[in-house]
Amino acid sequence: MKNIYPQYPLFPESDNDEYLNLMQLCRELSISYATGSNWLRLGKITKSEQGFSRRYVEQLKKDLNEQDLALKSRRNKRLSGGRKLYVAYLPKYSANIEPVVSISNFLTDEDLEVTDELLRTILTGAAVSLICQQAAPEITSAVAEAERLGKSVLELVLGRQIKLGRFTRLLEPLLPKDINRAMIDLENYPELFYQDFHQENQADTLGFLYISCQNLGRRKAHGIYYTPTDVVVRAVNSLIADGNYHDKAFIDPCCGTGNFLMQLPDDIPFNNIYGNDLDETAIVLARISMALKYPEVSAEMLESHLQISNYLTSIFKLGEFDCILGNPPWGSIFSEEEEKFIRENFICAGKCRHPESFELFIEEAIKELKPEGTLSFVVPEALLNVKSHKNVRELIMQETNISEIEYIGDVFDGVQCPAIILKLSKSSKGINTRGMIIRTPKREFVIGRKRPVTSDGFSFNLDDSEYEIIRQISRCGRYTLKDHASFALGIVTGNNRELLSPAPRSSASEPIICGTDISRYGYETGRNYVEFSPERFQQCCAPEFFRTKEKLIYRFISKRLTFAYDNRQVLTLNSANILIPDISELDIMCVLALLNSRILQFYFWHSFNSCKVLRSHLEALPLPEISDDEQAVIRALVLRLTNMDNLQPESTPYLEKQVLSTDTDSKDREALYDELDLHIANLYGLSRKQYALIREATEKDCIL
Repeated sequence: MKNIYPQYPLFPESDNDEYLNLMQLCRELSISYATGSNWLRLGKITKSEQGFSRRYVEQLKKDLNEQDLALKSRRNKRLSGGRKLYVAYLPKYSANIEPVVSISNFLTDEDLEVTDELLRTILTGAAVSLICQQAAPEITSAVAEAERLGKSVLELVLGRQIKLGRFTRLLEPLLPKDINRAMIDLENYPELFYQDFHQENQADTLGFLYISCQNLGRRKAHGIYYTPTDVVVRAVNSLIADGNYHDKAFIDPCCGTGNFLMQLPDDIPFNNIYGNDLDETAIVLARISMALKYPEVSAEMLESHLQISNYLTSIFKLGEFDCILGNPPWGSIFSEEEEKFIRENFICAGKCRHPESFELFIEEAIKELKPEGTLSFVVPEALLNVKSHKNVRELIMQETNISEIEYIGDVFDGVQCPAIILKLSKSSKGINTRGMIIRTPKREFVIGRKRPVTSDGFSFNLDDSEYEIIRQISRCGRYTLKDHASFALGIVTGNNRELLSPAPRSSASEPIICGTDISRYGYETGRNYVEFSPERFQQCCAPEFFRTKEKLIYRFISKRLTFAYDNRQVLTLNSANILIPDISELDIMCVLALLNSRILQFYFWHSFNSCKVLRSHLEALPLPEISDDEQAVIRALVLRLTNMDNLQPESTPYLEKQVLSTDTDSKDREALYDELDLHIANLYGLSRKQYALIREATEKDCIL
């Protein structure tokens, strides 16, 4: 690059090997030049007339190695400080990761507060670095003028003393308002403003810098998370896979700094690209980035195509689009005025307590799609099956057809919320599963037949063979637990530390179990004790649920069905819930066997895909008709599995009680479980091939 950087005010290179200048000292100590300057100014290091002696520098290095806090504290802040880089936001090959890392580390090392003014100057510096690589005559002329004046282009831009063609207008909203402060920052912290950035058409470099300069706490507080590049690429590729995209109009209604738009192919004319966002700084950066990608596009067109507005409430619409893409915000909080408007204008808002922003974006996007137009959004996987999202599922069923779903898991750094890439097309015919493409991290398949779909939940992550198994299990369901069982939550103490103890405190103490104490067909006691005083607990079900003659207890937070039998009136915490079946035709031991079977585990996984075992899930499980003779066989196997005939007598102290006996060898228990499982497979009329598929799917599931 040409002379867009100023000359650092370095000490001249020393001819004396016994003394180092400041820059050489900084290199020896592995600190930035600005840090060294600050230490010198603050008296933390001392320079003689000749410079810094070798002996002095060696002592400084020793002090640092011994963790001298006066000098090293700032160097350590990057390890525990408030900034975290989402390096996955840029392509792995990007040369711009390193300069952004340098800036972020410098901010942490120097303990600098990133004010709005400083952020503007940093972003302007990076933008100018990228702009100066353009071959346009007005840019090369500006660089030459800066050289003639002996100043950096950035200095002249901040002082509004130089023109950069269309970029002059695009940069104006970004420039710091306090020019004097900005000039002081340029002199004191050159590392923040004179990094070597490189133009990369598919990399949102300015956006990466923008989010990297923000404090991690602030980002989390505002729900600010960013889409990794590989996810953006997949979402974009799903729109352009057929190659017929050149004449289509694209919009990202929540474009931020433009990372989705930057990934669109270079041969899409900018005239067909639009974006929208509430964040003014983000839109300004998006305009600059797209201006770098499209050298011939005017500032006026960039401003008209990339707008600062509220996509949901703005009455000014850009028209209909062939393709809508992006990662709409999740869980936005709306003002009273916005919420009133939303409830009056959006079907998805319904009667829910708080409208969900990503649902609203889907609804608005469907309105703005042309007939047969395509949408590709990154949204929470919960959209597919969580009850509160039923309204948006109903809308999708009525007005679109889902063409692809890609399950991408927990792709957002710091967020445990599985996501999907949802691709759908606007269609008056509604949803049809035939031809739907399903992708998961492990496989890809195409649904070959039309399936019934209900807004109660979308379950498409089954291939045709798996779907037929689910249908077979459902067909054999004679009973359900809905209206035929009592459910209760375990105790919420409100203060486990005070109310629970690892050993009995008095004769009134009794064991209480949590979810992890439960395994299939048994549970352990002895880890926690409590004095049962419901009035002291934050939440407690009626005592009769605990004291009933027999009940089933199960793990609530779990991806697997894990049930145990209890006839000792044991207490449970809220991670271990209670189920008391009331189906006269089915023995409680048979219900236990069904719920612990591989067959219903397979059904549960593919029907609900949840990390919680909800009451609604259990009430929906199909339970087969079982003859008295078969129930006797199943009951006998369950008793052998639990070793019930060897249970300790009731007089045994609680500390020694353990319902799941360890006397039975684990291999014997697995053999018993397999024998029991085959009986249950026959009850559901499953073929050998179907049962083998279930065994394969549940192979990694811990049986007992």
